[in-house]
Amino acid sequence: MVPDASAARHDAPPRDRRAAERRARDRSVLAVVEGMSDAFLALDRDWRVTYANREAARLNGTTPEALVGRDHWAQWPETRGTEVERQYRRAHAERVPVAFEHHYADADVWHEVRAYPAESGGLAVFYRDVTARKRLEAERARQARELADAHDKAMAAETQFRLLVDRVRDYAVFLADPDGIITHWGRGAERIKRWTAEEIVGRHLRVLYPPGGDAEDGSAEDHLRHAAAHGEYIGEGTRMRKDGTFFPARVVLTALHEGGRLKGFSKITQDLTGEREHARTLERATATAEAASTAKSQFLANTSHEIRTPLNAIIGYAELLDIGLAGPLTETQRQYLGRIRGTSRHLLALVNDVLDLSKIEAGEMRTAREPALVRDAAAAALQLVEPQARARDIVLVNGCTPQATAAYRGDPARVRQVLANLLSNAVRFTEAGGRVTLTCGAADAAPPEACVARDARAEPWTFVRVEDTGVGIAAEQLDRIWDAFVQADAARTRTIGGSGLGLTISRHLARLMGGDVTVRSRPGHGSSFVLWLPAADPSEVADAPADARADEAPDDAPRAPDAEGDGLRRVGEGLLAEAERVLAAFLARLRVDEGTPSARALGDAQLQDHTVTFVADVAQSLLTVGADGPLTAEMLRDGSEIQRLIAERHGVQRAQLGWPEAELRREWALLGEALADAVRPLPAAPADVAQALALIERLVAAAVEASLRGYRRDG
Repeated sequence: MVPDASAARHDAPPRDRRAAERRARDRSVLAVVEGMSDAFLALDRDWRVTYANREAARLNGTTPEALVGRDHWAQWPETRGTEVERQYRRAHAERVPVAFEHHYADADVWHEVRAYPAESGGLAVFYRDVTARKRLEAERARQARELADAHDKAMAAETQFRLLVDRVRDYAVFLADPDGIITHWGRGAERIKRWTAEEIVGRHLRVLYPPGGDAEDGSAEDHLRHAAAHGEYIGEGTRMRKDGTFFPARVVLTALHEGGRLKGFSKITQDLTGEREHARTLERATATAEAASTAKSQFLANTSHEIRTPLNAIIGYAELLDIGLAGPLTETQRQYLGRIRGTSRHLLALVNDVLDLSKIEAGEMRTAREPALVRDAAAAALQLVEPQARARDIVLVNGCTPQATAAYRGDPARVRQVLANLLSNAVRFTEAGGRVTLTCGAADAAPPEACVARDARAEPWTFVRVEDTGVGIAAEQLDRIWDAFVQADAARTRTIGGSGLGLTISRHLARLMGGDVTVRSRPGHGSSFVLWLPAADPSEVADAPADARADEAPDDAPRAPDAEGDGLRRVGEGLLAEAERVLAAFLARLRVDEGTPSARALGDAQLQDHTVTFVADVAQSLLTVGADGPLTAEMLRDGSEIQRLIAERHGVQRAQLGWPEAELRREWALLGEALADAVRPLPAAPADVAQALALIERLVAAAVEASLRGYRRDG
């Protein structure tokens, strides 16, 4: 059941509320920036584009994503040596706002530009296409020049101006006397406003305004007074045609003086109907594209869940076959099973990546913020990648030794995932005999290339560096490697595999935790990827579980459960990651517990007897309960069958070893305690942890009954 959103907000701790408020403000600011008619660019101190809204992308005929990361001078080389560069560098150096207009001669486009220095050292740039206005101004200037020429030639200014007005067809150009009475009506005015000269001459200017005489930008009288006082009025508003229909217009009303006396007014009106319709078409296309992207993410999430469920069943049954529950296997059959497991795990990893990406794109990915030691995440990630490195004859070097005290604030499971991605990439792109090295440490500040909060940049940071002796990445490819489904070397990737999602997900996860992933590379000299995370005091780590829970949810405001299914999935993922540690803790208890003296004479292999497979399947049961879809119940039945078979076989093995039944019962009780101890500190809501503990208790109880059946049947 999804908790009430308003209650969750009231129950959320102050830090979470502040974070939510900051995210809400950020979304509001982004909505304003994306909704404005001005183009907007954010430049960092090195002149790289860090943000571009849709209008900026539209004016440049591209997408915001294509602009982000680009060097301004490389993207717009035509601005070098122009007023643009002079004004930008002045704003950057003097930290003052600048405003100017610039003409792009090649495209014959005018931009009105405003640039403001940002606190981060870069610039915030707003600009708009004022070509239409400049053309209006140019048209007016041309008219004025022609009038001046006519006057200089001693021709009647009134006659010449009327002739000029009659020649303009793309704009409504007409004349009025000092009182606003229309005195001349051009052909363009006749075409746009649909009044003939005979019908309109002699009538007041207000007849062209909506009923009542007022438009959004004011009344005819307001505009006449403004033009008389200031020389001209320029604005946009609704105007009316003869047939009563309305249209959006851009107008320039200019006061005409002769000998210091107001002689009348000229007015130029541009019909903006086509321009506005074009803007609406673009908005509809953008909305359609965004809806399609949302639908795609939802489809990927749903499909990934549906695929992951049967894949886990395939892996589970393959393991049962491998341990001989269905009878002995030939060597060829065992090889086939190995291929089934390897292929299934590869596909499962890909499905998990797609699921993570869809969550990130939908804004549903959550990460914890708790203190932890880097060395633990590093050791776990290296252990995951070690078989891959061994198969490719790559040397893994762990420079983050057990003595390393570097600590970070983040989500340990996600940090392990990021490091595993970086290490796996390094192994895949390093030739046989090469080396991949992981080191960790602390820094007083984040590097300039890291995209982190401005107010946190100068605070202490913890880093983990993954370096390889591989093929390296060309400079022009460095920006592209973060894009989804993109690899720097597509031809090489076809031979070594990879979905092109690992780096995309890794950077997103790092940024969700307040950090970033940066890269430096040279072709032929390998690559260096660095995960940056906010530093934590190592002394906090010992009390991390309690502190993290207190930090996230005070006693009087317990943490709300995750969205439906997410909490149990998080617990299942955490338990799966800790399976080896659970097994180690269980075996240690088994050897010293007074209720299991028979355990002391057995070796590790006999003692554990596929317990790790049982633990992994219990974790998978939690993942399955947390998943949606029609296959959930079927997968639970599969999991129960796997656990039953393992438990029965275990009971048979203990009977053959001569264990008393009481010791078998005690052994299962100790395993249940080890599982519970592993689940309680996991970063999940108390309600989700309680649900997971209840499910584990039921699964262990069922396993005890199955184990006793096997024990008694063999005994």
